[in-house]
Amino acid sequence: SGATVDSRFSGIIRKIVPDEAYGFIVTDDKLDVFFHANTLKDAAIHDLSEGDEVLFAMEEGDKGLQATWVKVGHA
Repeated sequence: SGATVDSRFSGIIRKIVPDEAYGFIVTDDKLDVFFHANTLKDAAIHDLSEGDEVLFAMEEGDKGLQATWVKVGHA
């Protein structure tokens, strides 16, 4: 645990819980990745919609995969 995967991944927003400031991304490989609003670059959580394409980096956290940064858009 704690190992950083130092590359960019693409995925889509699967679920957003704006009142709690977090959500989930599903990767192209069908992995489920948690993200928190404070990891968003150039966007606020209220700007996102489920199904939006995103680029992100992730690491293995205590509770599974979590994004270290998230940027709206695609490569």
